[in-house]
Order: sequence, then C-alpha cells, then structure tokens
Amino acid sequence: MDKQNKSNFSIKNIPLIIAAIGLLAPAGYIIGVSYYQGVLTAYGVSPDSFPITAHDVYVAAYYAIGLLLLEITRIIGYVFKLVITPPGVYWLVAGLLALILFVYMLIKRLSLPRSTKSECILKVVRKLLAYLHWDNNAFSKAVGVTSLLSYGVFTILSVLMMLAILWFFIPMAAHYEGRDVTRKTIDIYLEKGCVVKENEIWSNCKTLLSKDNKAIYTGILVAHSSDYLAFFTEKGSFVLKIPSGAVIVNGLRGEKHNE
Repeated sequence: MDKQNKSNFSIKNIPLIIAAIGLLAPAGYIIGVSYYQGVLTAYGVSPDSFPITAHDVYVAAYYAIGLLLLEITRIIGYVFKLVITPPGVYWLVAGLLALILFVYMLIKRLSLPRSTKSECILKVVRKLLAYLHWDNNAFSKAVGVTSLLSYGVFTILSVLMMLAILWFFIPMAAHYEGRDVTRKTIDIYLEKGCVVKENEIWSNCKTLLSKDNKAIYTGILVAHSSDYLAFFTEKGSFVLKIPSGAVIVNGLRGEKHNE
C-alpha cells in the first residue's frame, strides 16, 4: 500500500515537474539577455544595435548565474570570516552561552514541583480558555474565522510579493553583474591600456585593419554583427559599419597598433 501511494504521489507530481522545467528556458533567456545588455550598457553601446543569438543568450545566462553564485559565496565567506575572527567570535561565543543559560534555566523552571498556588492559577487559565474556545463562544469563533481569512489573504499577498521580487530581482541582478564585470575590464584598460595577462598570449585589445592593412581602431571589441561593430577606446565607444575588406585582428604579446 505504501509503495502504491508513493507511486501515485510521484505520478501526480510529473506535470508540476514538467511545468517547472518548462519555465527554465524562458527564465534562462531573460537572465542571459539581461546580462548581455548589462555588458553593452557599461560600454555605452545600445543593445539594439547588436542582436544576440539564442545560443549566446544561454551561454551568457550560464556565466551570469555562475558569477552571481560566486558573489554569494564571497559574501558567505566574508560573514564566516567575521564570526570566526575577533571580535566577531567573542560575540558568537557570548550569544551561544546566553542561549545555553536561557535553555538551562527554562529546563530547571519546568522541572520544579507544582505548588498549590500554581495549580489554582492553571485551573483558572484552563477555565478561561475553555470559555473562550470557539466551540463554546460565538465571538471567539468569529474572531478565529476572521483571523484565518486574514492569514490566508496575507499569505497569498506575501507569496505574490515574493514572486514579484524574484521576477525582477534575478534579471536585474544579472544585468548589474554584467555591468560590474565590464566596468572592471574598462578600469584595467583605462589604467594599463592594451596588455597581455601573465601566462597568456593574446592581448585584451583587438585592432580593426582596413583592406590596405592600416589600423582604424585599436581597443576593446565590445560587440559585432555581420554589418556593424562596436569598439571601446580611450576616446570612448564607437559603433560603425564594417568597412569593405576590413578585418579584425587579435593583439599579440609585444605587438602594438596605433589608432
């Protein structure tokens, strides 16, 4: 009988599981687009100029969620560090000791023998509770029904509020994460220019070369499509139509291009 109930329970949950899985695709799409828009916005480039493919959207969503999880991990690590190092560890120990003392006193209090006075008080309380019980008192029943209805309405409103917060928070968090990551990249470029990280070959910059091999722009390649591309340089952001015969070249270690 138990196995049959468990089997029926699992079968009944299949539509809910399918519905939850079905929501992952649009949720991931919104997160990926928000992250991509955050990156372009940080460069001062309009996302409307550079549409993104569905494949790249989901890749962006993967990185956005990963970066958000890393940020949450960093916050948890920071809090953990606070509570295991002075003076946070002293407050933690003091709080635990106070809690232990409170529980100890409560246990001791409950284990004391009941006095006659205490029994009289308990009898009065029991009679009062019996009188106020909604089976014996219409007013208490009205208060109880109203309270339950209010609790139900409050619960529904709270759930809707949490859903609204999550509905906007996750895409906005992805947008701001993309913007913040991009700003760090911009800060490094404005401070050091075109550089190659340690143990790497390629520079953080790319160069747009004309068909006669002359450098048109050198900087961070923000985005590109079949017709347009966007560069970020020390002078700002540039969105331009790709010249005929022009190519984009990756910067190598020790190679320099002048704008």
